[in-house]
Amino acid sequence: GGGRSVRTKSLKTLAREAWKLCATYIKIRDDWRCYTCGKQAFHSPTINAGHLFPDTHSNTRYDSLNIHAQCVRCNKYLHGNLHKYIIRFLNDFGLPAYEYLSVRSCKPYKYTKETLLDVQVRYHHELVTIFPEKYHAYENRFGSKKIERKHEKRKN
Repeated sequence: GGGRSVRTKSLKTLAREAWKLCATYIKIRDDWRCYTCGKQAFHSPTINAGHLFPDTHSNTRYDSLNIHAQCVRCNKYLHGNLHKYIIRFLNDFGLPAYEYLSVRSCKPYKYTKETLLDVQVRYHHELVTIFPEKYHAYENRFGSKKIERKHEKRKN
């Protein structure tokens, strides 16, 4: 649960919490619009945060350059709709960014409790400073205040 001490939380729990903040940031940043097909939906379960390069054991798992909002159809059923994802990514960011992510995604990375907390703090900070209105509206509709209270405690 959200009230447990970080020391007693498993890596899996911390990773889940980090992903929730990261995915929320991505969906809000991309205005709930699918990066690959353009569909827009302001309903959390119908929009995912999809990776260009797979997130399995890589240090691009929480890299916002590697993650964009995607509808469930593109992300899950079309397995990322990679052809359209790659074309759009190359148009938006260029080949150097693609190569940078490609190299990083092949390097194994072992997350620790500290690095997962860093991810949580970074995305929470981004959400409350860059998108405060959208984040609070999202939290009021879909989320709880547990994560926000936890980060307020860490600041003090």
